[in-house]
Amino acid sequence: MTISNFPHGIASMGVPILGTPSIISGDVYWVGATAGASWVAGVNAPESGQKATPFATIDYAIGKCTANHGDVIYVLPGHTETLATAGAITADVAGVSIIGLGNGTLKPQLTLSATASTIAISAANVTIKDIEIIPGIAEIVTVFNVTGANCTLDGIVSKTNSTYCIMTMVLTTTAANDLTIQNCHWVQTVAPAANSTFITLAGVDRFRCLNNYFDIALTNHASSAILGGTAASINCEICGNLFKIAGGATILSAVLLFAASTGVMAWNACVGTAAALAGLNNPANLYCVENYAENAVAKNGVLDPVVTSDLRLKTMVVYL
Repeated sequence: MTISNFPHGIASMGVPILGTPSIISGDVYWVGATAGASWVAGVNAPESGQKATPFATIDYAIGKCTANHGDVIYVLPGHTETLATAGAITADVAGVSIIGLGNGTLKPQLTLSATASTIAISAANVTIKDIEIIPGIAEIVTVFNVTGANCTLDGIVSKTNSTYCIMTMVLTTTAANDLTIQNCHWVQTVAPAANSTFITLAGVDRFRCLNNYFDIALTNHASSAILGGTAASINCEICGNLFKIAGGATILSAVLLFAASTGVMAWNACVGTAAALAGLNNPANLYCVENYAENAVAKNGVLDPVVTSDLRLKTMVVYL
């Protein structure tokens, strides 16, 4: 079989390639500040961007991509970057996939070193997958600032157990419709000093939140939430998540969607320190199926919101 070489150093031999997407129609670029000869302006271009001579930063690789071409950026195991400014990484090229490689401590790590540091996603159809976010300072205002439609955040990890914390992991605008957040693992043991919402939906329609784990400390105020909205989001899908909220008894909800939001919320579990058990899940006008809540350890949860009063099963027939 003839080997078909993709540009910039990847060969498929006709089989799916590790990561997403499984079929690559565009160019492939590599990023790895700790591997190979990283990019130096005017020195090793245009060969940099291949696996042997990867680009030093993700943002530079994005600038080499072509919009709506299906380009893929692979971030090598052990890659690290420090993001010191707003938009230090700006995904402004449509249709690009940024995929981290490596397991455990080898997963690519992005450290935000200033409270204003952000990763901006302004273009449509951008996917970021398997990257670890590390707060390098207290009270980081926003990590992902999403203004492009059809963005996917998949397998994003953040595990903080120091005095550093993140106020908002994902902030959206009304232009960020069809946002998908899935398979993420987020742990934050220190609450920000002010009210915060870890994921903030500003009227994002067709939002999908699937199979994520949230273990988040929030400020002890009723307006704080893990997943909350500032405007109605239509046709949401919130399924298969575990929300663990800590911070104090006056926290109202882990899920606090804006009034008139619609869609389906199913098979989620919400636990936390709120004094009132009912209301940990506050899904506005979403249809709900098997969502549980609990505010005490070593106890099983109860359905929240409460079950419908229209009980379909009213009698039991026993056959002897």
